[in-house]
Amino acid sequence: MREKRIAILFHERQREQRLPLYAIHYLSEFWRADGLEVVHLFGVEELVPADVVVVHVDTSVVPDEYLEFARRYPVAINARVSDIRKSSFSTLRVTRDSDYAGPVIVKSDLNYAGVPERMVGESRGIATPFGAPAEYPVYERIAHVPGCFFDSPEFIVERFVPERDNGLYHVRLLDFLGDRYTCVRVSAEHHVVGVASQVGYEQVTPPPEVFEVRRRLKLDYGKIDYVMYGSTPIVLDVNKTMGAGNVTAPDDLRAMRRHRAEGIYAFLS
Repeated sequence: MREKRIAILFHERQREQRLPLYAIHYLSEFWRADGLEVVHLFGVEELVPADVVVVHVDTSVVPDEYLEFARRYPVAINARVSDIRKSSFSTLRVTRDSDYAGPVIVKSDLNYAGVPERMVGESRGIATPFGAPAEYPVYERIAHVPGCFFDSPEFIVERFVPERDNGLYHVRLLDFLGDRYTCVRVSAEHHVVGVASQVGYEQVTPPPEVFEVRRRLKLDYGKIDYVMYGSTPIVLDVNKTMGAGNVTAPDDLRAMRRHRAEGIYAFLS
């Protein structure tokens, strides 16, 4: 009997040497150890037969040709996810005329400050002062935000609603594939919590509302960053091509990756 084959579909200009920067590279190692075959596709020129394809095009808006190509496979993971720009899901967005008196944060509308687009040469015509999310500024009130951030569709201005505890900022990261997920609360002194700024973590149980966001966005594989504002979960960010950045100890990281990797079997019959 032929072993099951998983195809991972990347942008045509994705560089193969950069693949270890993505979480899926490490999930693939578990799949191969399980006896599954994993092949990489760069662009849509050749349809290599496979039992399942994972759309892993690292741009906020996935070109139609990749989604159409993926739908030619028996099972296509994330083939229904075309747009993860923050403006497509944000519940925090404000305008210069909003009736809101609290602090705000300015972000790139693109995922991860538009860095993925720059990596594959899709950033033509996109100007951003942010080299990374850590550079997103917080302003005391809407009136203090430079007008250019409201005038350009490349930016989004949101209410700043951090989760604070013990003098630290906290963000919860829900990672998932199929029917498997892990969730941690990461802590940092910086208002943008990430791999570089984090000082601690703990495993937590995500609330049902976050899974409803996943269902609404049609994400088969991905990550949702959220905070608890009182008893209410608020989504900050969505990703479908997660990086391999480590916010947990090595043993925990491996165990959580192993757990999520098993989610592929929900798509293999």
